[in-house]
Amino acid sequence: MSTQIDKNKKKSKSRLVIIIVAGLLLLIGLLVVLFSRVFFAIPFLYSQESDSEYILSFFLQPIKVEEVRAVYITDYTAMDRGEEVKTSFSFIEVPLERCLIPGHARCLVFKNWDSSFYPLSKAYRNREEKIDSGTKSIQFAAPSADPDDQFDILIIINGVLVAYLDDVNSNNGTDMIAFKPVIYLYPEETEDVNVDLKLDGYITSSYPPYNDGWTVTAEPDGTLTDDSGRMYNYLFWEGVFLHPDFDYNHYFCVTGDATMEFLEDYLRCAGLTDKEAGDFISYWLPKMESNKYNLIYFQTDEYEKEAKLSVSPSPDTIIRVYMVFEGSEDYKESTAVMPETPERIGFTVVEWGGSEKGS
Repeated sequence: MSTQIDKNKKKSKSRLVIIIVAGLLLLIGLLVVLFSRVFFAIPFLYSQESDSEYILSFFLQPIKVEEVRAVYITDYTAMDRGEEVKTSFSFIEVPLERCLIPGHARCLVFKNWDSSFYPLSKAYRNREEKIDSGTKSIQFAAPSADPDDQFDILIIINGVLVAYLDDVNSNNGTDMIAFKPVIYLYPEETEDVNVDLKLDGYITSSYPPYNDGWTVTAEPDGTLTDDSGRMYNYLFWEGVFLHPDFDYNHYFCVTGDATMEFLEDYLRCAGLTDKEAGDFISYWLPKMESNKYNLIYFQTDEYEKEAKLSVSPSPDTIIRVYMVFEGSEDYKESTAVMPETPERIGFTVVEWGGSEKGS
């Protein structure tokens, strides 16, 4: 009788141990999933037989990105067999939840992706880049700039599928690149100047670096000096406008070979000096003069809404010239008029920049 009781006690203890172990394993599993979901730490699942890499997503719920933040196309000069050729890429920026630890992000592009357990070897394109903690978006080149080409995109961070996009093409975005806006400062006497720029979008490049604003010592001739003693002719930035509300009803239609003369006349009327106009024309003319016609839209109030500029101390004169243009095969009657020339008095700030429509 005693022996039977001892056996029952041992069985009960064994069952209890099994239950405790199972509970601990379940708890550990849940913690691993939770930790991985937060810190992006689950590795890829490998098939030893086929030596293929698979996406581990059957128990994690990735985010479906409903809207691409930025899609744009730009000319890119590359070398092909020793010759320069121009091609187009569609660049896509996808917003992500904030990455909590640094690591690697991968962008995989599929023509048709319809499975949660899918070999990565079938990806049309597979690109990897390092990311830092705090990263909120990732940018990459799409496989085609053709608006008829649709594809699916998977975003994988440190081995975890965290986001995906369905049926993306180069028409998904209506954002626009701001190419080389530059800001000149002409105070009446040498003084420190703070410049703040608020975009309906984001800055992608700047020189000197834009760190929540620029602070420089400006001289009456326009020379700028930063804290390190480095000197500049102007403040440079480039960025992306998110869905800009620009005016395309008022434009000038100019032949390609007459574009230089037109820009000289317009910029003189707008209040730019020959030097400032020369900087503008030397940047934009190579992009415009080979077109049969150029439709040129100068933005005024619309640009002010997209890029708010604050300068301290407050300037007496602000001149901002922002051009959007597109090439055209057909002539259209111009609907815009030349601006009235402003008087440059006191502390003067001048800015110019532009975009190519469709970029």
